[in-house]
Amino acid sequence: MEAGRRCKGQQSEPAKAKVRLKSKERNDSYNLDNQIKQLSLNFSNRQFERQFRSTSDIASCISLVGLPITLLCATIAYLYLYKV
Repeated sequence: MEAGRRCKGQQSEPAKAKVRLKSKERNDSYNLDNQIKQLSLNFSNRQFERQFRSTSDIASCISLVGLPITLLCATIAYLYLYKV
């Protein structure tokens, strides 16, 4: 094989090292053991805790709106099927 060409699927050593480094960084970011207090489950970094507390959860609004819509649809289906 020529020096400048690689087979499909082969990577150079620097590319492999870069992929390994990114994978390690990704795994380290999910390691929460060093970032949280075990008893209170708060973040050790106060600034990070403040940022976490200040974010709003969009999904909670979906469940608040979804329940009445589901009940309304179920009631309409019940009335239509059983013609009460």
